Amino acid sequence: MADHLAEEIAGLARAQTNRGKLARELADLFLTIQKTLKPQVSYEIGAFEASFSVKLKNCLQDVDAYAFEANPFNYKHWTSRRNFSDINYLHMAVSDSDGMLQFSLQDTVKETGEHVKKVRGNNSLMQRSDKTMTYKCVDVMGKRLDTFAAENNLQGKRACAWIDVEGAQKMVLMGARQVLSNDVVSVLIEVEEHSFWEDQWLAPEVLEYLSNLDFVCVARDFEYRKQHNVLLIKRKYLEIVADQIRMWHANIASN
Repeated sequence: MADHLAEEIAGLARAQTNRGKLARELADLFLTIQKTLKPQVSYEIGAFEASFSVKLKNCLQDVDAYAFEANPFNYKHWTSRRNFSDINYLHMAVSDSDGMLQFSLQDTVKETGEHVKKVRGNNSLMQRSDKTMTYKCVDVMGKRLDTFAAENNLQGKRACAWIDVEGAQKMVLMGARQVLSNDVVSVLIEVEEHSFWEDQWLAPEVLEYLSNLDFVCVARDFEYRKQHNVLLIKRKYLEIVADQIRMWHANIASN
């Protein structure tokens, strides 16, 4: 037992020194277990270029893949460069209310006045807590995931969710309670241990909310300091993917 624990600790220590590699391997694990869980629907929230949805559709051609991107500049950029005909790539914010929302685009660095690119992955419904940026806000259509699922006849269909929303986890999760309770069986979500965004939920609050919906954390990465991704499985489906999860951990410990 002591030797096994020492190996796991050593594996985690090595993982922290190669953060990007582990983040990619965790994303690959999430994709791989979908081949076993066979979701009928996927929700990629904070999609940017919708890479997860595109990869999943290539693996599971029958999946109904929805990718939500709230940043209008990201949406315009990627729709002009990629063919999304096989998935549903939508310009929409997933939140805890239905209707128009204010999406905050980082505009300039306060100290230097330098303008920042609008096509970027870290704009949000939230504003950063460090107060180093100025913002321009744009109106974006928002939907609760529960509303979206009901309007599109997706309720009751087995689903997975990839969530990367730059501090807006509380808004997304609160608006998705029914879908998470009844339909979603696996989640990959980015969480923070430090308040990078104003009034955000931190990792313990996110994980407690999902735990109360019967999700179990089975793997994580160390993508950035104070920010990482967590893979959770609905408890009743754990045994189905247990061997894949164990193998992933064994590989991390040995590499």
